[in-house]
Amino acid sequence: MNNFIDSFNSLTESTKNMSEASKNFTDVMNSFLGTNLIRDTINESHKKIIEKIVETTPPSQELIEFLSGYEKMIKHEKRKKDIAQKAKDFLEHYAEPQKITEDWLEFFFEKAKLVSNQEMQLIWSKLLAEESNHP
Repeated sequence: MNNFIDSFNSLTESTKNMSEASKNFTDVMNSFLGTNLIRDTINESHKKIIEKIVETTPPSQELIEFLSGYEKMIKHEKRKKDIAQKAKDFLEHYAEPQKITEDWLEFFFEKAKLVSNQEMQLIWSKLLAEESNHP
């Protein structure tokens, strides 16, 4: 009976530590990438502004280039968010994402934003999780 209780207590502690690691990871990613609410609000506002411009102005070459660049930026942000979300599945209970340096995150996400393939995103998410597990 004591072995069962010890195992249960160990599992409970491990779950608690995992929850803390996951929360810390989410906090670090939101801090670095920006919170979802703020980013989504900005994107929605930009979308409305762009729609209004397109409705009232014939699209010039400058506007087409701007919209193309903006669409690319949105894709990059989504890819970074997707990779960070997938990384949570590979966190260990002892992960310390708050110890990841900003320089490392900057370099990592500068490259990761280019990864659109789902299988490759999974590999990148494992890299991010591993850095969180062993900064």
